[in-house]
Amino acid sequence: MALRSTVLIHTILLTAAPALHAGPDSGQTASNARSVLADGTTTSLTDADRNIADIGREVLADILDVPMSSIDIDSVRAVNWPDTSIGCPQPDRAYAQVIVPGHKITLRVADALYVLNEANGQAGLCRNRKGAQPATAVAEDFGWTRLAALARSDLAERLSIDETHVLVRNAGIKRWPSSALGCDEIAGDEVDTNPVDGYVLTLRHGSRDYTYHTSKTEVLACPPITLD
Repeated sequence: MALRSTVLIHTILLTAAPALHAGPDSGQTASNARSVLADGTTTSLTDADRNIADIGREVLADILDVPMSSIDIDSVRAVNWPDTSIGCPQPDRAYAQVIVPGHKITLRVADALYVLNEANGQAGLCRNRKGAQPATAVAEDFGWTRLAALARSDLAERLSIDETHVLVRNAGIKRWPSSALGCDEIAGDEVDTNPVDGYVLTLRHGSRDYTYHTSKTEVLACPPITLD
């Protein structure tokens, strides 16, 4: 399940054919533009992801009626869509229940961020209106990646394996009732009862899944990991 999948209101997917040209409008990037891999790790923007982002830039330029040169690339995240709606199901339509590799493309126009869904060389703004998301909201889509990296490192150390053998299967936004992060059975005596915003992460090694609860700064294996 992709992060914030219940937050976006899906109605209609606006698509365009992939951009086949390269010119002065092509390849604008924010200074911290990045690629986000399927396992949650981030890298500098790759050439392949830059081409994917340009497809989204062309679509967004048409929707907003602005030049492509005014649209910067913020990030491109690899996604496996669960069906052929690529995250934008429409009422009364049936979709093939097959995994469709694609991307979420985050673009910036001035101080506004737009998230487009992409698969098979087509991208669309999948929202109930043409408005942008606040930058702080879109940042939540990617805030978990740093925490996922911490969790992967922790699990790899516990299992005495290389981090590359740990995959991030799922990540969901969560508000915990206290600093125990939903793990009262292993929390210490000093528990802050104020709500804590964080995530639930599911990691996999081999055929076994492991759950981590997080705040915005720390990760906690919950339930505790046993090496049986």
